[in-house]
Amino acid sequence: MKIALVAACDRNNFGDVLLPIMLEDFIKKYSEIDFDFEYFALSAADLSNVGGKKTKPISLINSDINIIILTGGEVLCSHYLNMYLNLQTSRFKIIFLKVLSKISHVLADGICKCLLKGKTPLPWIVDPDSRQIVIYNAVGGIGLDKMRENHKIEIKKLVNKCSFFSVRDKKTYSEINKMGVNCELIPDTAVLMSDFYTDEFLQSHCSAEVKNIISELDTYFVLQVNKKYGKYLIDSISCVIDRLNNAGLKCVLLPIGRAQGHEDIIPLSKIARKAKNSILIEQNNIYDVIYIIKNSVLYTGTSLHGAITAISYDIPHVALTSEAVKLINFLETWNTTKKTYFKDFDDMYNYIVNLQCNYDCICDNKKVKSTAKDYLKRMLNGIEDYDNKNKN
Repeated sequence: MKIALVAACDRNNFGDVLLPIMLEDFIKKYSEIDFDFEYFALSAADLSNVGGKKTKPISLINSDINIIILTGGEVLCSHYLNMYLNLQTSRFKIIFLKVLSKISHVLADGICKCLLKGKTPLPWIVDPDSRQIVIYNAVGGIGLDKMRENHKIEIKKLVNKCSFFSVRDKKTYSEINKMGVNCELIPDTAVLMSDFYTDEFLQSHCSAEVKNIISELDTYFVLQVNKKYGKYLIDSISCVIDRLNNAGLKCVLLPIGRAQGHEDIIPLSKIARKAKNSILIEQNNIYDVIYIIKNSVLYTGTSLHGAITAISYDIPHVALTSEAVKLINFLETWNTTKKTYFKDFDDMYNYIVNLQCNYDCICDNKKVKSTAKDYLKRMLNGIEDYDNKNKN
């Protein structure tokens, strides 16, 4: 039986690449059925160089696929325009489409839909036939309240067609309920990564360069920021990193999102030049990201899946800025840390330098993990029941 694992895993962002792999790992671990997995994204890609998989375009999903799983991510509010831009390296195309979108977002979105060979009004809506099971697994959509009514109608139709439909945060859950349909509130699947990626596994999948860097460090914290937020914070972040270094805490600057629109490496490179004692990770695969965060004393940033990695390994985690709405919404939904974001950079310095004394930093997220695991086991039971019925 074939399972299509669908995600934005054609772009080099940690969470997008990791989520379908984790779901495959989970199913293989807990099911005795030998499923055939195929990876689908909006375009054909091969991110095996960063630990990812080869993908086929979602437009090629056909009736040969028995089960379609949207593996997670902020998929409900995505449009073809921003998804196409995330995949681009051509500066001309990016500028052209951004200018066109200011004139007519509908036109720019329609062009991108054609370029991506989209078959549905929104890129991550699938239209199954009567024999297929469709599952949306802990997806996000915090901008649902701002979507056009015709798109909300399409999402409502989608939810009613799904065998399982779960979302990962309270805001998305509330907006789906306002549509008059039911869904489940479930943590992001990545909270379970500590069940799969042990020290031994990570040691064998990390790059030699990253292992060497981390082996030479005693105590360090991890900082990540994307281009959108980071461009305004470079001087302030550099200053607090220098202050913390003087207090005996090194900073590892970790790019987690590298796709267009995220581009962590741009602000982090500028911070590294200003904060002379910081350590910039210039190249990394998905297992390097996990290894670095797992061995740190704290993660702070704007990346949701950077924080979820910390949650999984019980590492203290705080959003770098109050602007990181998607991240803060998840932290507040699952109550994984008492301090969700830093009010300012003095607050950041004081919190990190006194980390050993902050009892609210002590993490124990067993309940969050068990909630995710119980849901996935129920989902797997549904898949296995479907498989058994088709055999009989």
